[in-house]
Amino acid sequence: MAHLATLVAKDGRRWHGAEIDLNELRDLGDLADAMRLAARGDEPVFVFIEEEDEWFAIVRIDGLDDPRVFVSDLRMLAVSDLADRFFADFLAEPAEDVEGVDGGEGAVPGGDVEILADFGITGKALVAMCTREGQVPADIITEIGEQLGCVDEIEVYR
Repeated sequence: MAHLATLVAKDGRRWHGAEIDLNELRDLGDLADAMRLAARGDEPVFVFIEEEDEWFAIVRIDGLDDPRVFVSDLRMLAVSDLADRFFADFLAEPAEDVEGVDGGEGAVPGGDVEILADFGITGKALVAMCTREGQVPADIITEIGEQLGCVDEIEVYR
């Protein structure tokens, strides 16, 4: 399956972007190390991962903190080698109090739903993006990038 991983690092008021080759990394620990190398002080660094218009993940590092992770659909942990390699040991449970997620056909978001709250995207809003009918990962990541102010740094690698 084809995938894309884009790193964006905040530097004061500006964002800087780079593409990440996930094939060169073993697991979430390796990804976190690569993110820390791109960090500028305690400013946030994000990696947006999307695979085959099926699912996406957001990984966030702030300074030397542990990575925070959100995955748009936890069901992908069972069918995607990429999702399994990076997130299976880190995530297991769906997001709590997720409205509209009933275990049926819709996405089952999980992880840190408040990963973007300090940028004005609440957990409820993030989960709603993932469970909206007709949304694909690229659309959601573009919407997030617009709200964070780094859409150009993300889109250049698409």
